[in-house]
Amino acid sequence: MAATAPTQTIQPSLASLFDNRSQSDLALIGSAYLAGLKTGLEQAASRTGDDRSEPTSPTCIHKIPLLPVAIDGKRAAVESVKDFDGKPLIYLLDEAARDGELLRVFSQASKALRHLEDNPTSPKSAKKSKAPPVTLDTSSSPQQIANAIGGSVFLWENSNFSGWLWRFGAGTTSSSGGRQAGNGNINDFRTAVFLQNINDKVSSVSNQSEVWANLRPQRSFVVLHQHINFAGAQLWVPERQGFSDLRQFGWNDVASSLSYTLTPN
Repeated sequence: MAATAPTQTIQPSLASLFDNRSQSDLALIGSAYLAGLKTGLEQAASRTGDDRSEPTSPTCIHKIPLLPVAIDGKRAAVESVKDFDGKPLIYLLDEAARDGELLRVFSQASKALRHLEDNPTSPKSAKKSKAPPVTLDTSSSPQQIANAIGGSVFLWENSNFSGWLWRFGAGTTSSSGGRQAGNGNINDFRTAVFLQNINDKVSSVSNQSEVWANLRPQRSFVVLHQHINFAGAQLWVPERQGFSDLRQFGWNDVASSLSYTLTPN
């Protein structure tokens, strides 16, 4: 008796399955696929929008610092900063703040500048410059002020200078007028770094920038702003100083933009 060949099961191809379906079935399949793709894209876009959102009308809600505070030159309870909710405050970092002794807070930038004018310090170093002496003041444009500063500002994601590191050059021109690869003022941390949203993610800072020598004895500060477009409360970080934990000052995960300022003298 002749052997019977084993039965072979032939799997239908994808094309043959489609061939066996009616055009109406294929239309339904295509519509369902496109609907699912559209939903997925909308959800992804929604998540991206949430990550980069900012309040339409940002307000100043102040975090309570961990250090003793003086507001406009007078000692106050740390909870007193909450009395200014809805109003921007200037948080000035100096030697007392660095040493964990006192955080100076001002209700107006003019009061902070007056304090700095009354308490000058001698800089340890300065960028070399052959440019003639000039003076900038608060009426100078923000870009003029940024261009009067050389060096970089380093921001970290975590305390103790750890985690992601973001570096921004200060001026976009050198002291002699030449081009330098600085960033100048940064008006929006959501788009400041390629493929990264660093808004409300800064926990430590090192300001390794300083004013050009031809502007001495003026001093420079990098200014971290609470909201985008330089709005809200401000944290002034002096040149050539680093602060490893912004929680002490109520500024952990707060900064959204960055600029520079100069003292009157």
